[in-house]
Amino acid sequence: MVLLAAGIGATLAANVASGLQFGPAGALVAAWPALAVVGSYELLMLVVRGTAVPAATTDVPPDATEAARAALQASISAGKPLSQRELARRFEIPRSRAAGIAREVTAAANGHAA
Repeated sequence: MVLLAAGIGATLAANVASGLQFGPAGALVAAWPALAVVGSYELLMLVVRGTAVPAATTDVPPDATEAARAALQASISAGKPLSQRELARRFEIPRSRAAGIAREVTAAANGHAA
């Protein structure tokens, strides 16, 4: 940051010194390009920072259990339910957790309480 400010200051000083031979108006006109570049860069950075995409989206399940539950529900809806073994493998969860998820989702899909 210090080097950037020093570079801007040096450019501005050189431009003003060059324009002083034409009076105060010449110095102002000579200073304008350096100020315009700095202002344009700052506006660009405002746009870039304002359009940054958040790291996480709300469509992604928060953990492997929720992801497995959502995948099983989708596969049941499609008519090709995933097996407990496939759930455990895909989402790297213990087989016992996959079995519990399968019981809950299957019961809910059949209209029963888990």
